[in-house]
Amino acid sequence: MSSSLVFKFVAVLAALGCSNVFALPAPPEKRAGLKILMGNDDGWFEANFRAFNQKLKQDGHTVAGSAPVQNQSGRGSLELPALPLLFEEGQYGSVPKGSPAQGADPQDRSIFYVNSTPVTAIKFGLSDVCPKIFGGKPDLVVSGPNAGNNLGIVTPFSGTVGVATEAVKQGFPAIAFSADSDALSFKNSAPGDNAHVYADLASKVTKAVIASRNGQGFLPPGVSLNVNFAKPSAACPTADKYKFVLTKIYSEILDLTDALGDVLPQVCLLGKDSLKGVCGKDKLPSENSVFGKGCVVTISVMTKDKCDGSVAQQQDVLNRLKLKAQGGLLDCA
Repeated sequence: MSSSLVFKFVAVLAALGCSNVFALPAPPEKRAGLKILMGNDDGWFEANFRAFNQKLKQDGHTVAGSAPVQNQSGRGSLELPALPLLFEEGQYGSVPKGSPAQGADPQDRSIFYVNSTPVTAIKFGLSDVCPKIFGGKPDLVVSGPNAGNNLGIVTPFSGTVGVATEAVKQGFPAIAFSADSDALSFKNSAPGDNAHVYADLASKVTKAVIASRNGQGFLPPGVSLNVNFAKPSAACPTADKYKFVLTKIYSEILDLTDALGDVLPQVCLLGKDSLKGVCGKDKLPSENSVFGKGCVVTISVMTKDKCDGSVAQQQDVLNRLKLKAQGGLLDCA
């Protein structure tokens, strides 16, 4: 049958009140944003995690989550088999005892729990959740915001950081966010509280990274960002009051081989590589030297081995994010 006859036939049916006979299903919603996978180490019911999830969706992204069903802080890059919840319920009573090893939130079936470590959870997200929610791979992986900062030599032990570095190992750009905050169920969170300020801050960094995309992707190959937020105060009750400072993770005090030689697979000298000339300084400030000095967000370039990025990688990130004087995100310390 020719297309003209088909259209005439449908028109006749419509005139007879049968307009739904050949009605096509509504096309899937098209979003201008990215496909973003979220993880963390504090647990899937944590306020910071859920507030950021909501903010990313408000920003127009398609978002999926895959995070531990319990608080798994301090697990680094540890992997363990996911097991059914035989002996306890999920975080904040979110999942009943006896539930399977993985499952979706019945109120938001794009967010999944995994009864295991942060890295095991994000690997499940990449292998199982993303194909279900996105129909393929994510464009970006974000972790956190963690309840508690991950600065300096604490960084390698963080499960939030472990999520980001695992994503980089699998070829995805990633950002690890951590905040000066305490654990809180998202059921006890409300618009305007600290969790939502951290979500706004994380959104600003994410937008800057997305806007900086070039032919090599959102970030230099082989690195993620380690981002830490100071706690909101009277001086910075909202995200627009913060300064964003490019930093390095480690100081020159210690050699990571001596401090954490059994943790990391490669030699990583603390503070060895540092970009010079930013804001007239001979090196980037360390996270700990900047943090605690008011309303600040530290942004460090981090390799998949949880070391500071090379000078070339730090320069690349600076070129992408830019100082505010050049119309970018970054401030001088």
